[in-house]
This record gives sequence, C-alpha cells and structure tokens, in this order.
Amino acid sequence: MIQNYVQLIYRIMDYGKAQDIVRTCGEGDIYKINDIPDLDYPIFWVASTQGHVEHTNYTKYNLTLYYVDRQLIETDSEHNDDNAMIISAGMSILSNTIKMIKNDAD
Repeated sequence: MIQNYVQLIYRIMDYGKAQDIVRTCGEGDIYKINDIPDLDYPIFWVASTQGHVEHTNYTKYNLTLYYVDRQLIETDSEHNDDNAMIISAGMSILSNTIKMIKNDAD
C-alpha cells in the first residue's frame, strides 16, 4: 500500500520503467529534461501539477504523466508513418501505466 506522495511518485516511475521502450524516467519539472546531457529517448516523466489535497478518507494527488520522444519534422509519407508510430507508442505507454495504477489500487 502506498503511504505517501514520494512512494506514489516512485511507484508510477517504476511502472514507466517497466515499459520496454522507455529509456529514461524522471520526476519533477518537465523542463528539467532540457538540462540532462546525453538524454536517452523515449522519456517517461511524472510531474506534480498542484500538490495534493487530504480528505478524511483519502488523499487526492494531481499528477501529469509525460511521454517524450524525438519526432521528425518531415512531410514525406515514410516519415509520417514514423511520426504515427511515435504517437501510438506514447499513447500505449501512458495507457498501460494508467492501467497498472488502476490495477494496483484494486
């Protein structure tokens, strides 16, 4: 059972790391990725948007999950297929992560 905010963040990062395609995981301000030298893409990132609210029976956390990959800026059909694959991979990673969170909560 997750007891606090830090445990929650690290559990979600573990879910991201469990995805075969993800090479880098992190947490905090998403713009920190700009300061990481030799970054290995794709990236799974967890950011707190507005902290948390504690209620009597539960605690509500506001988090944003990011999937960041290099996307080519090309107009020919071959590169458009690559772009679609990157977008599809990102949607799959985030969907799988949300499913893992839900299953963990059940």
